[in-house]
Amino acid sequence: MTTMKGFLAGEEGKAVSVALERFLKGSVTGLALYGGGTVALSIFNGKLFKSPGHVVQDALSVDMLRFSAFIGAFPAIYKLVHDSLRRARPGKAGSNSTIAGAIAGLTICIEAGRRRRTIALFLLVRAADAFLNILVSRGHLPPVRHCDTAVFCLCTGFVIYAAALDPELLSASYYRSIERWSRGWTDKGLIETFRRKGT
Repeated sequence: MTTMKGFLAGEEGKAVSVALERFLKGSVTGLALYGGGTVALSIFNGKLFKSPGHVVQDALSVDMLRFSAFIGAFPAIYKLVHDSLRRARPGKAGSNSTIAGAIAGLTICIEAGRRRRTIALFLLVRAADAFLNILVSRGHLPPVRHCDTAVFCLCTGFVIYAAALDPELLSASYYRSIERWSRGWTDKGLIETFRRKGT
């Protein structure tokens, strides 16, 4: 018991405590987001009143546990690794953050396969923007106005290309979302317009 108290009082123990706190906060947030989203969606489509048991089952599914575990594990592992590197490699904040982020990124494996590509696609834009900003701030690239907008346009262009010509590059749920958002695109129409040979 004394050894445990001594460990928790030290820097390593404090880092572990903070990481656990972040994991719990993130997991609770994930539970609230997933459960709340499931219930809200079921209200809009009328499923809550027709089959409330299935709604509860969906809200308390294994998929929910995966989502909440990912939301909690990513910031917790990032914080733990970053603090450990900061003590071992002082004065190297940039590379420490990069290494910690790369290791924390492995928590995406917790997530369901159908959501991994969608999450990675959204994060790719932010990562590219951050990388360019670092290069500019360190003088490796000249500042370019609206560079972040250009990066976003490139990534959006890829999404539109994939939706129109090669939807297998996107998750099925994300592809269906694009169809809904477009208010006119249908899989049949896209096949006839873009994917059928001779078009």
